[in-house]
Amino acid sequence: MKRLLVAIVIVIVSSVAATPALAVDVVFDHFDNGVLPANDGWSESFGGGATGFSGGEAGTNFTITNITGGSPFGGFGTYTLSQSFTPINDFAVDFDISWDSGPSDSSRAVQTLGVALLDAGGNQIALAEFRDPIGAGDFGFQFADIGGTTAQTGPDSLPPAGSAQIDIIRNGNQIDILWDGTNLLTGFDATPIAEVQIIFGSPRSFFTFFGTESVDLLRVQSINGVPEPGSLGMLGLIVLAGAISRRRRRTRSPAT
Repeated sequence: MKRLLVAIVIVIVSSVAATPALAVDVVFDHFDNGVLPANDGWSESFGGGATGFSGGEAGTNFTITNITGGSPFGGFGTYTLSQSFTPINDFAVDFDISWDSGPSDSSRAVQTLGVALLDAGGNQIALAEFRDPIGAGDFGFQFADIGGTTAQTGPDSLPPAGSAQIDIIRNGNQIDILWDGTNLLTGFDATPIAEVQIIFGSPRSFFTFFGTESVDLLRVQSINGVPEPGSLGMLGLIVLAGAISRRRRRTRSPAT
């Protein structure tokens, strides 16, 4: 009987060890309820002379068609949506986007769209971004930044109109940024993240214009190794098996 209990414990421990990590949604928005993000859990802010935007939410997209306000020479205008949360360590971020910079000629838009992860002090840990800021006659490219280390695919590497699935994943202190499943940049930083930002950008200039940029999905998941309820039940069986074994030993001990 004792050998059987030991065998059961070994099997249970092996099962618990093989239990996959839990993924818990910290931020999730599919932009499908018709409510502007600023009225639906997001904070909004403007930078670089921008004071407003044109666009809205429809279907499963939040779409920007212009960043407005400020001087036409006021710098690089930005519209930022942000959400803060309890700091997390290992994580997985899904960021699905699309863009349209207009026709393939000199009239094409100049614009950017990215997702940034920050720590509790507001310091940027990682950034993944679609960039088409070089000039009205250039195509866009992929850009990534982890702790100041950057990577990009170079001008003209993306079509004037397209879509992308961007993933940022951290396991331990390793962070990987993937664009449509292909690794763009790997870096190392174990600082917990506590904020996510979606950043739309465009130069404040007479000579450029904003095209169309859309966000279909933003999801931040905390990844941890806490056992699932089934595994917790297995741990309970381990304790029970040990108790039965101890009881049988006491029962068989000669009386004193």
